[in-house]
Amino acid sequence: MACHYNRHIILSFAHQQNIGIIPKSGNISRIKSNISFLDFASKLTKEDISSLNKLNKNHRYSDCDGWNVR
Repeated sequence: MACHYNRHIILSFAHQQNIGIIPKSGNISRIKSNISFLDFASKLTKEDISSLNKLNKNHRYSDCDGWNVR
């Protein structure tokens, strides 16, 4: 899919899922590249979104119970 669109699709996918994105870089060209996803943010198709959602394994890589805000 990334080759098809020639883009970093994970930022667009997260944005379309209303997931907050905080990319970090100290390199100005990478910052510009990361922000360029906004030009592409709504171009993933429903089929693309469905394919990406199927990758979900319901596995947390970080379990931070102490961070829960109540």
